[in-house]
Amino acid sequence: MHLKEFSKTNDKALIGEGDINWKAFFALCKAVGKTEWYIIEQESYAYTPLKCIDKCLKNLRNMKLV
Repeated sequence: MHLKEFSKTNDKALIGEGDINWKAFFALCKAVGKTEWYIIEQESYAYTPLKCIDKCLKNLRNMKLV
């Protein structure tokens, strides 16, 4: 599954910082039962690429969804 955050007000929003309902999204992926991989894409960087990775992972872990 290819993941990317969306925000109406912040084009550099990281996973968990925008408008996407990640809880519902991951519940749907689980219900379908065929998702093996989650690939996060970030096109615009508010931080260095490695800092974005770190923040995205922390956000996902804080959501306790994966």
